[in-house]
Amino acid sequence: DFTTLNYTLDQPGYVGSVTVYDALGQLTRRLLRNESLPTTGFVQWDGTNESGRKAAVGYYVFYIEVFRPSGGERSQYKKTVVVGARL
Repeated sequence: DFTTLNYTLDQPGYVGSVTVYDALGQLTRRLLRNESLPTTGFVQWDGTNESGRKAAVGYYVFYIEVFRPSGGERSQYKKTVVVGARL
């Protein structure tokens, strides 16, 4: 199982980072680190942490940061997701 974060940027030339944190604010996984982004795309998280183990059931926050090196524009976003388990 996985979750997908879709995005659309208004102009080309953005660089972005996407990091997943748990409900306590601790780093769970870095999905992108200062990577060049196309104007439309997606990022997927398979629910694993930096060690490759399944993340615990609970709330997680995607912290998304995009910036344009040429124009100095910077934007930050947060998106909450929930990791659940089958009964």
